[in-house]
Amino acid sequence: MSTSQKIKSDLCKRKVYSKESQFLCFYGILCTLKKLSENEIIFTTANADTARLFEGFCIDFSHEKGSVKKRILKKGSADLYEISVSTDTARAKILSAFHLDISNEISPELIDSVLVGDFFAGVFLSCGNLTEPEKSYHLEMVLPYEKIALDIKKMLEESFWSEGIKLILRRGKFVLYMKGSERISDFLTYIGLSDAAIEYFNTEIYKNVRNKANRIANCDAANIERAVDAGLKQLSDIEYLYAVGKRKTLPEKLRETADLRLENPEMTLRELAESLDEPVTRSCVNHRLKKISLLAQKLREENV
Repeated sequence: MSTSQKIKSDLCKRKVYSKESQFLCFYGILCTLKKLSENEIIFTTANADTARLFEGFCIDFSHEKGSVKKRILKKGSADLYEISVSTDTARAKILSAFHLDISNEISPELIDSVLVGDFFAGVFLSCGNLTEPEKSYHLEMVLPYEKIALDIKKMLEESFWSEGIKLILRRGKFVLYMKGSERISDFLTYIGLSDAAIEYFNTEIYKNVRNKANRIANCDAANIERAVDAGLKQLSDIEYLYAVGKRKTLPEKLRETADLRLENPEMTLRELAESLDEPVTRSCVNHRLKKISLLAQKLREENV
């Protein structure tokens, strides 16, 4: 199950006892429907729990159980659940309860500012989508009408964000979106899913730690590769000097360092520095080995 589907299922399974909360959640779904009129009320979703919730809301607010029909459609290999209100009287009761018989716009007077999170929960259940946090931090709600999109954007901004909510037109639909794990975690908390918010935010922490560990590992691997290459070059230069009879001509400290490197090709510079008769610093050993390499290079050029 995707993160979006899991969050929607968790929302549907919340224990919402108050009638006001149920009212606002149902209102949030209804406001996002394209097929909403006295002639039809149809809701389609890929989430079975959301379909059951909407079906229950329709029955509760119309008081006509037999008027709600459910069909399962196919979209590729996935199931889509279509819930429709089939009678004129049931549709009229629902539209009247939410003032939708007057105008298909959001009525602010119906929304309790304390419970507005339940309204946003309904909006997300209907048209929300959340990318997998392992990939990116992006939450969006796809709405059929610009006026509804602008109203919801304004409500979100007035509720807890003054900025960060964007609205774009995509393939004829109006898309509200927000980015960033912190903002999305705040939204999940606001609609009543504090545990999901913590889990979502922890995913970013885990991803950051994992990425840092990978960078360190890659850096270490690169450092090891450079150290191996440098060690092989040092051995090659020392072996060349010794092969042409230059060992005895080397100054004592260079000769001691060259002998030690030749005998211990696997040692790091720090280990070499500590293993000399008179221990020195890592940079000192590195300086001596560079001198040896310069001598070898000079001799090679003279013998060309």
